[in-house]
Parts: sequence; structure tokens; C-alpha cells
Amino acid sequence: MNEFREEQLSVSLIVATVGRTQELNRLLESIAVQSLTSLELIIVDQNADDRVKQLLEDSAHSFLRIHVRSPRGLSRARNVGINLASGRILCFPDDDCWYPGDLLPQVVQWFDQHQDYHFLCCTAQDGRGREVASRWPSHSLAIDRDSVLRACASASLFIRRTALDEIGGFDEGMGLGASTPFQSAEDSDLALRCMSRGGKGWFAKQLYVYHPDKGAGEVGNSRALGYGMGFGYLLRKHRYSPRTLIYHVARALGGLIRSIILAEPGKTCFYWNSAYGRLRGYLLPRFTKNLAH
Repeated sequence: MNEFREEQLSVSLIVATVGRTQELNRLLESIAVQSLTSLELIIVDQNADDRVKQLLEDSAHSFLRIHVRSPRGLSRARNVGINLASGRILCFPDDDCWYPGDLLPQVVQWFDQHQDYHFLCCTAQDGRGREVASRWPSHSLAIDRDSVLRACASASLFIRRTALDEIGGFDEGMGLGASTPFQSAEDSDLALRCMSRGGKGWFAKQLYVYHPDKGAGEVGNSRALGYGMGFGYLLRKHRYSPRTLIYHVARALGGLIRSIILAEPGKTCFYWNSAYGRLRGYLLPRFTKNLAH
């Protein structure tokens, strides 16, 4: 991988946004208080109106901001941002997440101290010290093909620019807003493609981003199905065994049974669509031929 130029910024934050204003402003505020000054924010705007333009005009923050528009599609928007980024480390905060005050300096320090690693993942918390979802590993670890399925989420993923140059960005056939049924898992796919080229990743349990805790009952049926299909497609694309698929389908079915016992119909629908989507996404070979990055 190529060496970085000394004049490069430390971090480029690439934010794809649609439909949010207050949440995006909260993210801006959290970036503004970081002690790291060598950074840029690239906002990839997918709104039909000028809400983001107005927000940026009203903002007095001094860090470098780039505002660009793109068609819908989360992976497409992030790739637009990657092409504009100048930082040696790139990250992809959701437009409704926000950062602890010392996160970015710690991330840069970690990369400086671990030159043989190419990407870093951490957890997400709800702002009250509780982890969002139960997916995360229980301790820090080197990421492999098994742990990446639990350790990697785009909002808490940091990756070297040189690694992205090697693998070519996100698969635009995956992720929320893609033109396919596969509406998730573009982040794990990115990490897996990096590892397939010899890249190394680390999960840091002590680091975290803030993110709202959206429970299973708050996710609509079509989105739950799309998320499940994205995950199932990921398992097939990267040649995970049927045993791995069965394990993850069984986990969703376990959640379904628990929600039935507890009389939680919203969660019941979510887990059913997740289980069915994972199975269906894995068993669509026609798509796998056309969508491989």
C-alpha cells in the first residue's frame, strides 16, 4: 500500500444524509468539540430541499466542510464522499449518530501506534452508557471472518485511505437505498474485502460512538426484510457455509419465539422478516453473479 503524503489531513468524515436536520446538527456539534483539528467533514446530501445548505450556512464551526449532492443510495453516497476525501483515515458516521469529545484523537493515535492494521471498529452506545444492540464482542480482539459479522458497523468503522484505494469503496448493490433487495451489510462487506487482500482489522471495546437505540419493534417490515436479505447476501457473496446461515437464521427465530411469549407483535414481525430475509438473501444466486463488487 502506498505511503501517505505528509500534507494529508488526518481524518475525513463522510456523512450521507436524508430527512434529518436536528440530528445532523448534533453530529456537527460533536465534531466541533474534538481536540483534533486536522479533519474535514464531507456531507453527501440526498434531500430534495435545501435543509442541509441552510444548516451549514447557519453553522459557525471552523472545520473544513464540503457539501455535495448525490442520488439516493447509502453506498453510492459514501463512494461520492470517498472520491472527494483528503484524509488518511476515513469514517462514515450516520447522520443521527454523534461522537464523544475525545474519540477522533484516540482513533488517530491508535492508527499511528498500529501501522500494520488497516481498519478499526468500535461499539455504539445510546448516550447513557448502554450499548446499542447485543451484537458486539465482549472484549477487544483482532477481527476475523467470524467476528466481523458482530464487530463491524459503518457508523463506528474507521479505515485507512490506502486500504480503500485497494478495494474500491462500498458495493453499491448493497446498503440502504440500493436498487437491489439487499439493504444492509455493506459495511461488513467492505471489511471482508479488505481482509481478503491481506488487510487487518481490530475491534476496540473501549471506544464507542453514540447512536440512538432503535429497538426491533421500531423497524418497519419492509426494512427488516431488506436488512435480512442484505445479511444473507453477504454470507453467500463471501462464501460462508450453510451452517453459518443456519446459525444466524436460528438466532432470528429465537428472537421471534421470545417476542411471541412476551406478546410483542412488533418484534415478532421484525424477527420473522429478519429470519426469512437472511434465508432468501442467501438463496438468490442470480443476484450474486450480477452484484459482486
